[in-house]
This record gives sequence, structure tokens and C-alpha cells, in this order.
Amino acid sequence: GRMAEDLLLGFVRELPPGVTEIYCHPATRPVPELGRSRPGEGPEAEFRALTSPRVTEALGRTGAERIAFTDI
Repeated sequence: GRMAEDLLLGFVRELPPGVTEIYCHPATRPVPELGRSRPGEGPEAEFRALTSPRVTEALGRTGAERIAFTDI
């Protein structure tokens, strides 16, 4: 519940070559079950960070691409 946009942008700036996994639990609505075990801004903030135009632009500048774990 703490993967906010600024934190994710910081990770993107420091990506090493190869595969990097960024672990999140994004959601488009409040998820009370996650809020109890993971205090912070929550899954909705993670969803906004992962879909942020700023993050998309930053990834594009690095040449990185978003994939699912099953794509590896």
C-alpha cells in the first residue's frame, strides 16, 4: 500500500539491466482486507502509480516494458 507514484518513479530511474520485478497489489476500489494488513495509502494509490502517465513516460525513456510474470 505504499507504492506511490514518486517512489515508483525513483525505482524506474534506478532500474538495472535485465528483469526487475516490482511487487504490488493494485486495486481500482477500496479493499478493506488489504487495508488492515498493509497500512498506507492502499491499493488504489498503487493502481494510480502503475497507470500514471509520468511512470509510463519514465519507463519509455529507459526502454523498459511492463510485462506479466508469466511473460518471462
